[in-house]
Amino acid sequence: MKIKIKYFLFILMLIWFTGIFLNVLVPCVEFPAGVYLFSELCYSHVCHQITEKTIFILGRPLLVCSRCFGIYAGLFAASLFSLFISVKRPLRKKYLIFAGIPMLLDVMLYSVNIYNYSKITAFLTGLLLGSVGFFYILGAFEKFIAELKSQDRNLN
Repeated sequence: MKIKIKYFLFILMLIWFTGIFLNVLVPCVEFPAGVYLFSELCYSHVCHQITEKTIFILGRPLLVCSRCFGIYAGLFAASLFSLFISVKRPLRKKYLIFAGIPMLLDVMLYSVNIYNYSKITAFLTGLLLGSVGFFYILGAFEKFIAELKSQDRNLN
């Protein structure tokens, strides 16, 4: 069952991560007009989409900023990685905190004008947090499914 959960999360991450590139693909592929608008709306709920903080590919912006792109790239990469390896559970919260510290420092140092915004730094700190964070999401999802099964057994 755990492998099914991993595949399910991988497919979700693949769909979400691929959608980030929809703006780049629009000139190359004939999509119904509503598909792009719906995608842009979906991603606008999870990202500020400030153009100056966005990575451009082929002259077109991705649907999320550099930091969010890093987070989702990390989630996607970790979901793929999880199909081939097993991580000991439960993970300690300190790993997630340590993975988030570089992002927090980056945001704070930029906010107080110690240095200028860097798309690369934002991407890399997001990548770190996303790749570590996936294993906490996976663990929570597996725990949720196990609890549902337990409740189902108790009802029968």
